[in-house]
Amino acid sequence: MQKWYYLVDDGEIIGPFAAEEMIDLYKGEKIHRETYVWNEELEEWLYFRDSSLYNEELEKIAEEQSSENERVQNNQGDREAPASVSFRELFSEVPQKHPKVDEGGFFAGSMSGRDLFEASLPKPWVFSRILFVMILTGIVLFSMAYLFYLPQFLPGILMISAFAVPFAIVVFFWELNVPKTLRLFDLGHTFFVGSLIILVFMQILYRWFPLGEGGVPGAVLIAILMALGKLAIISAFLFRWNTRYYLNGLLIGATVGAAFAVFETTGHALHSYASGGYGEILDTLLLHGWSAVGSHPIWGAIIGGALVFVKGNESLGKEHFIHPDFLKLFAVVMVLHAAWNIFLLFDYYALPLIVLSVIAWVFIFRGIQQGLGEIKPSGSQTRGM
Repeated sequence: MQKWYYLVDDGEIIGPFAAEEMIDLYKGEKIHRETYVWNEELEEWLYFRDSSLYNEELEKIAEEQSSENERVQNNQGDREAPASVSFRELFSEVPQKHPKVDEGGFFAGSMSGRDLFEASLPKPWVFSRILFVMILTGIVLFSMAYLFYLPQFLPGILMISAFAVPFAIVVFFWELNVPKTLRLFDLGHTFFVGSLIILVFMQILYRWFPLGEGGVPGAVLIAILMALGKLAIISAFLFRWNTRYYLNGLLIGATVGAAFAVFETTGHALHSYASGGYGEILDTLLLHGWSAVGSHPIWGAIIGGALVFVKGNESLGKEHFIHPDFLKLFAVVMVLHAAWNIFLLFDYYALPLIVLSVIAWVFIFRGIQQGLGEIKPSGSQTRGM
């Protein structure tokens, strides 16, 4: 059996794949007609369209995609209105009983562009079960820790506090991700590679600006630098996968943001333990555990969605980073993060953080409606970017 490979923009060779897998990659828009492919029987790399993999069926798909791409690019300034979906409708499945998760639909990442417009509106609910179990576990662990003051509880509390909300948010966006062009492996790759970069970035950042120092100017500067760090990592993954779907942008951004949240929570917790002991680390973990619902994963999702929105079907380029629509949303993220950091300098921060979280989710909900506008449910002609 022939083993095929393809070449990505940065020169990395991906493979091997069976012929059927290569065709699935093409149908899922992971590779394109102009992607270079190769197998051991070829003397040189060929465009996918010039290889033996390409056939009449794929040519027809390419024509449909080309026609759609041309329509979208010619109407970048005249996008249709986002889908009209209510908050209540979106979360209507959360209180319902679900005997079993559809593993095939939940973990798959191969929906083609044609299938996308036949899909129904998603109604996430798995995230709520994950969050409920983790919160229940956290309550038990925190209660035992405050009652008995035993350090043996700290590893479990650290894991739950750092991962519960960020992980649930990523699952939420994964359930929303109707264009299943991203595999679970892709998200894992995004999280762990992003985490490594974030770890180095945050070590450098906090060496320059130690925790708790710098006052308001330091809080604002850290917010700006961390927003730029998220932007750099998110844009790298968007460039690599060249996705055009808004919901994919939200998912990628939320995943990178979740990595930021996990490392920030653990970093702050260990710093608190070193400086204030057992009680201090518990208070820090409790704060960062619940407040992640409106911080890094959400800010990352806003950035990822904004980038996909302005680039549309084009490859990500420098012109997209100075697009007015992107700059407005990126400024929103920096303002939210700066305000968040400033409020943390004072004693009464819980209510302001809740208000900032609600504001961030308003932008997310608008983004979700924009992304769902790319779906064409039965009998509808709604189409976003």
